[in-house]
Amino acid sequence: MKFEQRLNNFLTVILVICALIVTILVVRRELFLRRNDLSYQIVKINNWEILLRGGQIIGNRDAAVYIVEFFDYECPYCKEMEMVLKKLINKYKDRISLIRYNFPLPNHKYSYDAAIASLCASKQDKYENFHEILRW
Repeated sequence: MKFEQRLNNFLTVILVICALIVTILVVRRELFLRRNDLSYQIVKINNWEILLRGGQIIGNRDAAVYIVEFFDYECPYCKEMEMVLKKLINKYKDRISLIRYNFPLPNHKYSYDAAIASLCASKQDKYENFHEILRW
């Protein structure tokens, strides 16, 4: 098997694992927290392209492929996934765009504050610099 195919298989496995972890976290939160403890509202997005309008866009804005990431600054899985995404963006610069949304998990102490700070940095066009400094 060629190296690129092995890398693609590995990246696919990583993406599936991350998706499973996020799904488990969401299901666990939905099943074990009382409804009045939740400080957010779940909204079903019928038109997924609405996700392209918000978030922090990294890479080519007119790319053929968009990767939407829900990110938590204290999540170890997000840290590992970010390295993979960074390699993908560097390799396929013109063809891939990453759209990052803050998704602070309630069990991470400073995650919400970091997300708010990153939004402030974004308004000053300093998001990528701030993210590089803060992420770990």
